[in-house]
Amino acid sequence: FARQNGLEFVPEVKLLTHQNILLTSSFPELMFDAETYDPSKNSVYTNVVFPLLDEIIAAFSPKLVHIGHDEVNNCYTATGPMLAPELFESDTLKIYNYLKTKGVGTAMWADMLISTAEFPTMGSHSGFCGARYSWYKLKEKLPRDIRMYNWHYFEENYFPSTLSISSAGYNVAGATWEDGKNIQKFANYMANNIPSANQGGMLATYWTSKNIGLIIKASGKMFWKAGQVLNTGTAPAKISDFSISTWAYNSAAFSWTAPARANTYNLRYRKLGEWSFRYAVPAPPQAPGAPESFTLGGLSYSTTYYAYIQASDEWLNWGPQSRIIEFITPAAPPPSVSITAPLSG
Repeated sequence: FARQNGLEFVPEVKLLTHQNILLTSSFPELMFDAETYDPSKNSVYTNVVFPLLDEIIAAFSPKLVHIGHDEVNNCYTATGPMLAPELFESDTLKIYNYLKTKGVGTAMWADMLISTAEFPTMGSHSGFCGARYSWYKLKEKLPRDIRMYNWHYFEENYFPSTLSISSAGYNVAGATWEDGKNIQKFANYMANNIPSANQGGMLATYWTSKNIGLIIKASGKMFWKAGQVLNTGTAPAKISDFSISTWAYNSAAFSWTAPARANTYNLRYRKLGEWSFRYAVPAPPQAPGAPESFTLGGLSYSTTYYAYIQASDEWLNWGPQSRIIEFITPAAPPPSVSITAPLSG
């Protein structure tokens, strides 16, 4: 279907990093740490990676396979054990060479090849993972026909890291998430600053967001007309009356008033002790001033939760988050027991 509509299908296979999803529980003997497999063990490739790639190639006949390789464990900290860059390089080359024998190209994330020290004017939250052990120097060593996906998810005015990757000889694509201002600025920077020979276009990601349709629609408009300023919208106001009305051992009901210019909502919540907020998407907003409500299910009993809400316009311009509500779900009700008397006689 994708090819019939002029689209190139590029499957992503998360390799090397984030292996808590793929290898950690099934092949603990192949792990370097809880998140990273060990590239020094040949059985990683003969038993898992190469057979998996063979399945992907047989199923999709892709021109490119995206091999992941983002956020090596402990890359954001100054301490803790971390894979050596030489092992990252050897793993990348093994996979690259294997795919090449199959007539398939390689794509990967670029965050391990850039460092905050190189680009001090950009925010520290912008996908820089290559500071420790001078990882960023790897971009001078890897094959130049790897397509690099450079992700920057929060608003920046300039994206010189992308130009640096392009200047090193790579085909580079920009990758965005759900910040409308950032999507517009990144797409325009790519159109105006990256030579056509190194231009890999733009990629819309959605990760944990539930607003997939809006992300695709708004991003697509801004990508397609990169170089122009389409996103001139004003974010909705802060939802000031966000409140919890009732809650049970496995659910909570929230209410608020619809703000002007709202196109979608994000209700975010997390348990006490969790690092990141999860996402829930209530029904599309009603007319400004209308009462809104949403029941969040699937909660754990006897658990402390935190929740807030914010609204976005049609261009993914997000309004300020509401106040954060703290609540504790009650204990689960005791299981019901039915007793049937034996038949007499």
